[in-house]
Amino acid sequence: MLVVVALVPAQFPGPSASADTTGADGYQRVDWAKHTTVLAAAVAAAGLAVTAWGTLKSAQVADAQLDQAREQQEDRDRRQVALISFWGEGENDSVVVVVNRSLDPASAWIRAVPPDSSNPKDGGFYPLGILPPCQRMEFPLEKLFTGGPAYLVEALLISDANGKGWMRRVDGTLRTSQSRPSVSALGQGRPPRFVGAEYTKLEECGPSS
Repeated sequence: MLVVVALVPAQFPGPSASADTTGADGYQRVDWAKHTTVLAAAVAAAGLAVTAWGTLKSAQVADAQLDQAREQQEDRDRRQVALISFWGEGENDSVVVVVNRSLDPASAWIRAVPPDSSNPKDGGFYPLGILPPCQRMEFPLEKLFTGGPAYLVEALLISDANGKGWMRRVDGTLRTSQSRPSVSALGQGRPPRFVGAEYTKLEECGPSS
């Protein structure tokens, strides 16, 4: 008996939606165009990340340099006022001594408050006029408070040769100050020297700059 066998062609799935396909020879084909696009996007993202990091570091370096410049400028500004000091002498510190060891003049005020007051606004500024360079100045505290009770000295307020304000407290601490009486830079409407004070020339003084 003759048997007839029908040969049916094998059915293979069509190309999928993936980027890779199988060729007639059985080898897998790669869609290089799509892979190249993905790689380019990854490289671009990495480049943006590097750029952002570089920008951040540049900003941090700029901020650090600005802070350093400010500190250096403040150090230069402090050179004169660091050489100006004050203290009390005699019974109950009844005599005020102010010493300017710099080579430049400075304007000064005494900041004083009532002895029994806890309100800083009760105090006031009492002008000392010009502190001559390389001189010691002293005066009785009572001369500041004629016609009223003696106040307690709290701080010395200084306007340096550049017109910048500083406050030196009785404990010796020094800081910049914006709250001071209105005053122009030295050389422009400077107040008169304090009347009633004694001035003594110092033997040794330091440079202010």
